[in-house]
Formats: sequence, structure tokens, C-alpha cells
Amino acid sequence: MYGWLKALHIASVIVFVAGLLSLSAALAVMQPGGLDSGLIQKLRRWNRHATSPALVLLWTTGLALATLGHWFPTQWLLAKVPLALGLSGFHGWLGGRLRRLQQPLGQQYWTIPVAVVAIAIAIVFIAVLKPY
Repeated sequence: MYGWLKALHIASVIVFVAGLLSLSAALAVMQPGGLDSGLIQKLRRWNRHATSPALVLLWTTGLALATLGHWFPTQWLLAKVPLALGLSGFHGWLGGRLRRLQQPLGQQYWTIPVAVVAIAIAIVFIAVLKPY
């Protein structure tokens, strides 16, 4: 059971981070006045049908893994959870931005996808290496 939960957790993380990257990258490079409504609809559909369900699945499986592994008092989990909460909140912010899209984020926000990757990598290192 543990192996299946872990595999499902990792797969859902991949889908979630990929969705977050595609959404943040698309919003960062769109030009004002040049918004493609077809692209916006596709991003919203992907967010609704893939990224959001992956987020629910990754939290569900993550909590199940932490319970089965008795990891709640561990330092590495306490270091990982705030980063995961931050990415979850960021997903909500980007989703809201997509729903009310009046102006894109703009090119000055090119660092957003970079931050998503950096935080995701930090979470992986903490979870795998358990340095604390």
C-alpha cells in the first residue's frame, strides 16, 4: 500500500508542478492587448481538470504517507510543509489571476516559473534526503 501511495503522490506532484509552470509561464509572457482567448480557455480547462485535482491528490496522499510513516513530528516534514503550502497558495493566486484576466502578469514576472521550479526542487531534496 505504501509504495502505491508514494507513486501516486509523486505522479500527482509532477502533474501539479507542470500545470503550475505552464500557467505561470503563459501568464508571464502574454502581452497586454494580445491575449488569446483560446489559450486562456485551454489554460483554465487544464487547471480545472488536471492541476487542481492533482493538488487535491498530492495533499491527500502526502497526508496518508505522513500518517503511515509516523512523520508528523519530524523536522524535515516541518521544513517541507510550509513550502508545499506556499505552492498551493500560489496555485490559488494564479488560478484567480487566470479567471479575472484583464492584464497579464507581464515580462517582469519571468521569475515566477523559476521560483516554482526552485521551490519544487527544495521540496524534493527535503523529502528525499530528510536532512533534519
